[in-house]
Amino acid sequence: MANEKIERLEHRLDTFQDLIDQMQKFMDQLKLRASRMHRETHGTDDDLEGESSHHTHFHGNHQHSHPQPPKLDMYKFNDSNPAVWVAKME
Repeated sequence: MANEKIERLEHRLDTFQDLIDQMQKFMDQLKLRASRMHRETHGTDDDLEGESSHHTHFHGNHQHSHPQPPKLDMYKFNDSNPAVWVAKME
């Protein structure tokens, strides 16, 4: 019976790790897309780091200023405790 519990817990842990890996891949894809969009929009190879909080665009004779959304700190999962990591991310 104890072995069955351990096996179920190990299976759940493996499932959580798979989900975390999928989320990390998704976040990496989002970061790559954001970087590409930034380069396409601004015609620069600069990374998103160090950008001002507002961007000004000129369209014809009109000037448009768009505030950038705030940056989010993302914690990398260190394989220790998924519950703590999820709590930090929330």
